[in-house]
Amino acid sequence: LEVFCGVAELSRQVSHTGRWVLMWDISFGDGYDLLRLSNVRLISGWLRAGLIWGIHFGTPCQSFTRARDRPGGPPPLRSNACPLGLPDLARSADRLAVFRGNSLMRASCRLFLDAVAMGVPCSLENPAFSRLWLCPGPTQILRRASVSFTITDFCMWGKPWRKSTGFM
Repeated sequence: LEVFCGVAELSRQVSHTGRWVLMWDISFGDGYDLLRLSNVRLISGWLRAGLIWGIHFGTPCQSFTRARDRPGGPPPLRSNACPLGLPDLARSADRLAVFRGNSLMRASCRLFLDAVAMGVPCSLENPAFSRLWLCPGPTQILRRASVSFTITDFCMWGKPWRKSTGFM
């Protein structure tokens, strides 16, 4: 299962091995929205029932990005000291972006832990220096002996850009 699959490049690559891959992304409609608890419970049930053999999360990183720290750009939504969101966000759109980002991160962490509990191989990716990695959920998961973290650059995998990416 590729959750937050976007253009589903991972799914396409895995399907070349002869295995089928279920792609999950909000772009397919509300039935794929992980802001809906019923959808999180559905995937959790699939994991507990042994229906998923591997799961990858490409958790949205927009609100966790450090790019907003640059002068002249949009204002920051988070800081290293406040990775779950700055307390004084004036715009409702910014507060909503932080809420959505936190909710999707928490859903990813919950399902990641379900996968670990069931012995299902899993991974979660985000930019290497994303503030997602500073949040309580990922930091607690990374304390587990069975979970590791690595960074790779996309250029090492044939892409024309560097994009340092962290994988849990």
